[in-house]
Amino acid sequence: MSFFDPITSYDFHIYYNTETRSTAIKLKDKIFENFQKEIDSDQLIVKVLKSDLITGPHDLPFFEIDIESPLIFAKFFSFTQLNHSGLSILVHPNSGDVYKDHTIHTTFIGEKVGLKEDILRGLTGYPDFGFPKRELIEQGYYNGERKGIMIRLLKAKDGFN
Repeated sequence: MSFFDPITSYDFHIYYNTETRSTAIKLKDKIFENFQKEIDSDQLIVKVLKSDLITGPHDLPFFEIDIESPLIFAKFFSFTQLNHSGLSILVHPNSGDVYKDHTIHTTFIGEKVGLKEDILRGLTGYPDFGFPKRELIEQGYYNGERKGIMIRLLKAKDGFN
């Protein structure tokens, strides 16, 4: 089974702010409790930015889940519907059109969060699933090609930053 072509994978951006940060960490912990097997096998990738100071199209700090299996997507999507605890979650496909994927092709769990759409206009291409790859960020943060994008894998015991 695969996603409808040209979709290759999905991203879940789980937003938080200073008031909801502890709720986001509790959700992250719950994700590890319920999806440890998928995380250990790199079928579900959990990532966080290095800083709560966001650059790019997002207006709030977030952590991200990447999924390329339709079966795991269905399980995780239904899990987040029942367990988001009021957090806003942007769910988007990776279809090759970054702008449309983040704006038109989105689903929100919880309240919709605005994006700086002008940053996304004209961007195309498919991100590699789980980018950056585990070996690039296993020992810390990956300093991305775009300024301000510092990503690391989250582990069960980790908080944010």
